[in-house]
Amino acid sequence: MINISLLGSSGKMGKAILNESKNFKDISVIDALVHSKSKNLGKDSGKFHFNKKNGLIFKKDLSENTDLIIDFSNSKQLNSKIKFFKEYKKPVIFCSTGIDKKGEKQLHALSKLMPIFIAPNTSKNIFILATLLRDINTSSTGYISISEAHHKSKIDRPSGTAIFLANQVGIPKNKIKVTRNTSNKSIHKIKFILNGETIEIKHTINDRKVFAEGALKIAKWFYQKPKKLYHMQTFVEELNGKK
Repeated sequence: MINISLLGSSGKMGKAILNESKNFKDISVIDALVHSKSKNLGKDSGKFHFNKKNGLIFKKDLSENTDLIIDFSNSKQLNSKIKFFKEYKKPVIFCSTGIDKKGEKQLHALSKLMPIFIAPNTSKNIFILATLLRDINTSSTGYISISEAHHKSKIDRPSGTAIFLANQVGIPKNKIKVTRNTSNKSIHKIKFILNGETIEIKHTINDRKVFAEGALKIAKWFYQKPKKLYHMQTFVEELNGKK
């Protein structure tokens, strides 16, 4: 059994992870973590999210028998989180979005102390899409545009995934079209206008279950990995039988 401590457990992705973890017989979420000043400290996470008590209480400290941390909390709290990670020295799957280059360097340094997996998007198909974009971009020349749409509560603009996809084709961050609305869908669109033809690719996630399932599958793969920095590309390639 892999024991998971879930950071950001009172948020929407926390709810999705708690719900999806029921489908993983070899994973147990033993800690529902929130920050020390959270108004939800001491509340039952089941009652909070599903209106049915589950006995998993929102808390601020890790249990001694946790195997790894899944972090879906706000990336703006990175400095305090790194201090927290150093204190417990447990492997971390870092799923927060909006991390900048300085933050990436901090996590890279942290990976010398414990295994760190950076996954701002836990859908493996996004990374398969990235490979396709690189292939199109290197074989053709023309105009490329990228747009993304998310729920209005999403903090980072543009999304970390949109920036990742833009980097594959050399589009600067400020050229990404951003839309915020009331839909819970996560949408990314890429358009190539080439010599005499147009290619349009759209990726839509309709349910946070996709991200939750992806994070838990990563946890199974990541469990007991040695100290270093990991990314989705390695995970996806291994799943697809590539080395």
